[in-house]
Amino acid sequence: SSDLNSPAQLTTSSKRRQRKADVQTFMTHVIPNAEQHLLDYESWTERVRSLCGLYDPRGVDPKAFSGWILPHKICSFGAANIGWNAERVERTQRDARRDGMDHFYVVFQLSGSSVICSDDRVDKLCAGDFALVDATRAVRHFRAARADGRPGWRISMHLPREPLIRYLGSEPSVGMRTQSESLAG
Repeated sequence: SSDLNSPAQLTTSSKRRQRKADVQTFMTHVIPNAEQHLLDYESWTERVRSLCGLYDPRGVDPKAFSGWILPHKICSFGAANIGWNAERVERTQRDARRDGMDHFYVVFQLSGSSVICSDDRVDKLCAGDFALVDATRAVRHFRAARADGRPGWRISMHLPREPLIRYLGSEPSVGMRTQSESLAG
């Protein structure tokens, strides 16, 4: 039918192809190569702060620290493959007030497991789980690890607060979700 070849249909189709290409590029190039881009304590902290806000690695000697953060776009949203060898990464309420980051972010646990503590919630993420985190609140991210002791892979994707609330019709609840749960649930 002629509707299948309409400009709107072609635009939607090309957007879908681009989204699929974005995700495929991320999964095949950014994730597997992360550990080849290790940063020292100062470089990692500076990069995280410029992309995500005020977060500090804790529980590791800065001289022994290593981590990576590889920025990317997924469906036009800022995202990053992020990992570290510190026991945890913290963001205090004071940090959240100081940097003014006003967004949510989704942490996708791709391999290994990790723990996220925010407010009174403690969420353990296993491979395939994800959590919605509010950047305006204090949070502690405990290191993602795999069974072999190497850092686990996780992706963090920023979601602008106001557009997300408008889309959902209300402020979303934060915390862990399994693969089958939705953000609105």
